[in-house]
Amino acid sequence: MDKYFLKLNSYRRIQDQEIPLMLALLDCDEDKHFVLQENETEDIIWEQFAIPELNNFLKILDLEEEEYLNQVKLKYRILQEKIQEAMNKFNPSSRSLAN
Repeated sequence: MDKYFLKLNSYRRIQDQEIPLMLALLDCDEDKHFVLQENETEDIIWEQFAIPELNNFLKILDLEEEEYLNQVKLKYRILQEKIQEAMNKFNPSSRSLAN
């Protein structure tokens, strides 16, 4: 667990014997929250990776980017539908936003 921190008003390192779920259940309520954060103290030395490994990283990043883009598009498509529904309530003859 050394590479994670527990934020309770400030950052502190989670001890090896601590269990994050138990901390959440015992110490958190509606006013308190904690977030696990990976400790990124070192920079990645990309030169140490072989070309196939780097290409694999790029494929993974491309897939993550595509998934994120799909989530954003879905969010705005749903928002567009809600706006259209609201417009139709006020003016049933209004045209679709998709046109």
